[in-house]
Amino acid sequence: MSPLNYPTSESLPPLLNQSLSYISAVKATYEHDPDIFNQFVNILQEFRGSQVDTLQTIKNVCQLFQGNPALIQGFQAFLPVDYTVEVFDVDSRGAGIITITTPSGAKIQSRNLGSGVLTWSMGTEK
Repeated sequence: MSPLNYPTSESLPPLLNQSLSYISAVKATYEHDPDIFNQFVNILQEFRGSQVDTLQTIKNVCQLFQGNPALIQGFQAFLPVDYTVEVFDVDSRGAGIITITTPSGAKIQSRNLGSGVLTWSMGTEK
């Protein structure tokens, strides 16, 4: 604990520390576009309030952070352990193939073009 009895990053559980680091990275990435950060916070609140299921939450985050594969993959810190999000074949624009794997093993893919609406389909093994 710090001298004021606030937890330090060293005293936090690893997953919580990873989640807080991720939120800081999102905020820093979009410091000149706070609307994006606010949309992200709204997505988290909807997920936490069970207004949106896990798969739709992942899709929403992928749409919001399209063109930023590190943030898309980093969202893994908030997901149940039986979901994965991966971005493959990333080009210089940050575009690539996003693959979500569900607990049942189903793979859902979208081509991340860096802008526009993502469309999702059942994927193939990468």
